[in-house]
Amino acid sequence: MAKRMKSENKTMSAGFKRFELIRAKKMELTLSFAEWYLSLPQIDDDRKLDEDHAFNLATKIEAGVFLGEDVNVVTVFIKSENKEFKCNGQHTAKARTYFDSEPIEIKIQHSKYEVDTVEDAADLYAQFDDPSGKRTFDQVAKPKWAAQGMLAKHPKSVLKYAATAIAFDAAGRKVRGAKAISKNDRIAFPSTEEKFMQLLDDIIWKGQGTHLRKSPAVCAIFQCWKKSQSATELFWSRVRDGENLTRYMPAMKLRDFLVKITYNRGRGALATRKASFDEIYVKCIYAWNAFRRAEKENKKGDLRVLKYIPGAKTPLAI
Repeated sequence: MAKRMKSENKTMSAGFKRFELIRAKKMELTLSFAEWYLSLPQIDDDRKLDEDHAFNLATKIEAGVFLGEDVNVVTVFIKSENKEFKCNGQHTAKARTYFDSEPIEIKIQHSKYEVDTVEDAADLYAQFDDPSGKRTFDQVAKPKWAAQGMLAKHPKSVLKYAATAIAFDAAGRKVRGAKAISKNDRIAFPSTEEKFMQLLDDIIWKGQGTHLRKSPAVCAIFQCWKKSQSATELFWSRVRDGENLTRYMPAMKLRDFLVKITYNRGRGALATRKASFDEIYVKCIYAWNAFRRAEKENKKGDLRVLKYIPGAKTPLAI
């Protein structure tokens, strides 16, 4: 694409082609092909086979309502591993095996790709979505993270929070709720944020940070982190622990709020109500800004109310 971007007055050009399509053809899904496909190794931490899902596909085949033409059964040859892997379509292949050698006409597309590395293969896998909607964010992201070696360094939950926070920032903080961020955008965070993920390990995972395990709060933490790493560690450690704080200090005010609300799921032992993404995010930034102003004046801070007006302009971290 060499189309001029009028809004930014920039030009874009095609990048290096990481996924090379070797072959794509329509074919019948035979029992022998299905068995061969299932025998191939899979990318590390790829989606595991769900027998129930495969059986549901088989019932659709039996009823004559399975749209095989919409299924792209994909294999990928990884040069660094010098072998071929299954990449997309294992449940369709498994469903075919339930019929043994019965002559059943199922048309599919078989695509074969070639890539250089396991990480490239993980990115390729993320391009294919599941028409049934069963493919989760975890299933898309884990192959990528495993290939980058991140799963060996950090808990999966920390990676999910970090990815969402960084994607939220990349979207200009205009996305109303983390769920609106696409799967692919949430896994494409830069490895340069290793220190941020280590902070999340220390602040919300290893410590008593259960009340901080809310995606809007983590999105706010990343905004604070971009302003001052040392101040972020100090402020959010206080929010986590609540030690040596007076009632109206910004960190204590925010801690009280986060402990008493829930977001998305589970009420929690102390939760009294559910709060929206916007409310949590805005109040986190509001408390942080109050802390930063007091810090500059060498004061403890006196925050009586955590302000939030639905629909008002979202504050920026200072």
